[in-house]
Amino acid sequence: MVRNAILADPTLTLRDSAGVVLRTNDDWASGDDAAIIAAAAVSGGAFPLNNGSKDSAMLIMLAPGAYTVVLAGRETTPPGSASSKSTTVDP
Repeated sequence: MVRNAILADPTLTLRDSAGVVLRTNDDWASGDDAAIIAAAAVSGGAFPLNNGSKDSAMLIMLAPGAYTVVLAGRETTPPGSASSKSTTVDP
């Protein structure tokens, strides 16, 4: 097993306080909102997302409350390390 490898194909799942899945993402550029996500990443101070990368990202308007973001690898992805960042972006 390779230690300290980067998670090659991460997925994101957003859940509300009851555990209901609100949104999932795998490969940020594959969604209809890819251009909006790319612009928000730059305006929010995050690193730019490369087109065609396996990074996961989502942009969603949420009401105040408790939420959980699950960052995981796909079933076929070897284990590895990943990090996540939540950023507030003005609409």
